[in-house]
Amino acid sequence: MLHDVIFGAPKNLLRLLSSAQSANGVTAQVDANGLVTLSGTATADTTFTLPANAVTLGTGAYTASLTVKNGYATGTVTAAITQTAQATQVITNGNFATSSNNLATGFAVGHGVAVSCTNNTQTFRATAQSGQLDMYNYPYLSGHKYFIRCYVQATSTGVVLYAQNGTAVTHPGDGKYEPLSCIVTATVSNFYAAIVDRRTSGWDNISVQSFMAIDMGTDASNPLYNLTSAQMAALFPSYFDGAKTVTLPNPFATVSVGSPATFTAQSGQSIPSVQISIPAGAACSQYAVGLQVESGSTATGWVSPGTQGVIFYPAEGETGTITNTGNVDAYPVITITGACANPSVTNDTTGESISVNLALGSTDTLVIDCRPATRGCYLNGTLAFGIKQELGWIHCPPGDNVLTFARNGYDTKRHCTVSLQGRYL
Repeated sequence: MLHDVIFGAPKNLLRLLSSAQSANGVTAQVDANGLVTLSGTATADTTFTLPANAVTLGTGAYTASLTVKNGYATGTVTAAITQTAQATQVITNGNFATSSNNLATGFAVGHGVAVSCTNNTQTFRATAQSGQLDMYNYPYLSGHKYFIRCYVQATSTGVVLYAQNGTAVTHPGDGKYEPLSCIVTATVSNFYAAIVDRRTSGWDNISVQSFMAIDMGTDASNPLYNLTSAQMAALFPSYFDGAKTVTLPNPFATVSVGSPATFTAQSGQSIPSVQISIPAGAACSQYAVGLQVESGSTATGWVSPGTQGVIFYPAEGETGTITNTGNVDAYPVITITGACANPSVTNDTTGESISVNLALGSTDTLVIDCRPATRGCYLNGTLAFGIKQELGWIHCPPGDNVLTFARNGYDTKRHCTVSLQGRYL
């Protein structure tokens, strides 16, 4: 008998990676199926950050849910579904890596002189009030919100990070490098932000490092849009060039058992991890939970991200065992490829059988989907009516199910794959 285990595209978009962590008397263990087992009693509030497969999401609604498989917990265990965002840097050469005549490429000094540009540091000195350093090509888009930040060394409180809308962030004048940052909305196409020396005399050198401006978008469809200046500063402590993906401080959703949550994702976002939180005093006895993230606004029972299956290779008839790892009935997807006629699949465990009155060519693919929501026979991707001989469909109860595949004639390629997702309620 020739068969093998396969893994297919799961309905559960979230796959937690196998890992084990312990803290404050509690252990979190993630198995190969993505189940999280908690054991022990928490001596303090405890949060485990469990790595995930970082699947890329599309724009739309998703539902996150937490389902108990076994065990118990005396405290409320929650799971926060973390999210990513892609940030775009609009400042070019903000790390002052290239320069000419003591001035960083792309920057300009007004009412002053460029003193030096070395070691990723631009130094300038005003020669009149409002001497300033800024970019001369105005990279800002009107209507967009920006997080602007740089590190400035100055000896006077007259030195500020200034934005054209009137925002001014004052340097403490302590002679040290201090981070100056703000969030502003560009109101015109030639909007600018600059380091400005407002003193009327006594000008001395001002040094600047890591000048950045990050586009936060025009509305909440950009995941960065509603973050505070402090949150942005924590995410972006120093200059980066181009685009960068970061994990946001606010999760997509936080769920507990019996309380699923719906969230909206934007194209390109992903789930890098899940944070499982256990309150102080919570006692967990082999408390196993499954996390589910699925497309749409309705939660279903947890399914393992791994799909079990068997593959039947060329032979006149074969049997193989497929395992429903869940605790309720599951429904297989049968894929038949290559030249053969009148194929059939039987679940010997339940006695159910499906046979098809059809001859397949060497390039044909027939999919028999037994799942209730998508049930049907599909020939080369198109729903085919009238080819199935029986009235019923095949289901697989929990545990092992023995399947038999038969057909008339075959070529030398793989013929039939049966895949199954275990379901939990």
